[in-house]
Amino acid sequence: MALWKMGVAAFIPNNSFKYGKRIYALINMTGDWTSGTTITYNEDSGTADGLSDGLIKYLRATDRILVGPSTLSGYEGATQTFVVSSVSSTTIGVSSTQVVKFANNDPITGIGSNFPGGWEADDDADLIMGGITNHDIQTLTTTEGNMDRFSVQFRNNDTVNERGIKFILNEGDYLADVYYRTGLHYQFNEVSSAELKIVVNSNSVDFIDDTIATADAQTAWTEYNSAAALSESLLGDEWYVKVLINADVGYGIANIDNIYVEHAAETDDATSAVYTFDDYPALGSRKFTMIRGSTFSRLKNSRLIRSDSTGGGDKNKKYVVSCSFANVTRTLRENLETLIDWQDRGKYLVLHHDMPSVPPNLQGVITIKDTNMAHWDAGKCSFNFMFEEA
Repeated sequence: MALWKMGVAAFIPNNSFKYGKRIYALINMTGDWTSGTTITYNEDSGTADGLSDGLIKYLRATDRILVGPSTLSGYEGATQTFVVSSVSSTTIGVSSTQVVKFANNDPITGIGSNFPGGWEADDDADLIMGGITNHDIQTLTTTEGNMDRFSVQFRNNDTVNERGIKFILNEGDYLADVYYRTGLHYQFNEVSSAELKIVVNSNSVDFIDDTIATADAQTAWTEYNSAAALSESLLGDEWYVKVLINADVGYGIANIDNIYVEHAAETDDATSAVYTFDDYPALGSRKFTMIRGSTFSRLKNSRLIRSDSTGGGDKNKKYVVSCSFANVTRTLRENLETLIDWQDRGKYLVLHHDMPSVPPNLQGVITIKDTNMAHWDAGKCSFNFMFEEA
């Protein structure tokens, strides 16, 4: 059993890469699309992120797209879902039998599993995405045994330096002159002279800039945590977290999962950027459940399943971890109260635990109840602890 840790999250939506990139395009045929297995499209400039290769960056075979509503006479308002069989910079191949007919400029929407939603490519001309992977159905294994584990794979091709994925955080998510640290779980295959790196940048300064791995092959899932670094003063510039492969020659391949950026300001471990619990959970009290919560689209067995607020579809699984602390130091309870204060200000927390069946580095909220202060004067207390994933 290991001591748990907790930090205040700089919230990164889709930090465990459970869902893909929303796409939007318009049919762009010489005539109406009334039959066939190939759609020529024009991509909406608002979703391209400056990339030149169209939907090939986002969609991959087995994804599903929704075409319509149709504006063609006799089919007005009708839609049809198609299974993607191939993608190029201007066309989408589909394997489903066409029932509805469509007019030129009718919309194409969907979620592409070849790129993580909420993230963007960083200098992406030579970045080859491998897509979102559900490790329950792949040959890749995890030493932690986590259930329903997703990751995103990306490759840096040939001789291009520092290509990766980037998430830009809001100005309000950033605190000046606070110690931060970052981390993730990864697999990395250095094919030739490559290194896997993580960068956290604010005010145009990399206050975290670490090499994660340069090993020839790291096939087992491995956790990486940066050392704490003091952030720069905020002058209004954007700040971001970026995971990249630096490859002077050749290329590297990485799977990454459960990425976080956190701090522990106002706790006893502020300069470590994460609070380490002073005591262990009571023996036998650790447990978890899974609930179905949010309504975004997600992947299951390589298929895109859409959820809705009425209960249809396959909703995203969220983990709830609970335990009890019996006659532990009052210091633990006081530091958790500080973290709850951050939570009350609208922040999520990051829980680092030692439960092998639960994904690591969960982001969510905590609840403490049934606090027993009978031994408070002796510096001891007891309470029940619950963490619910966001």
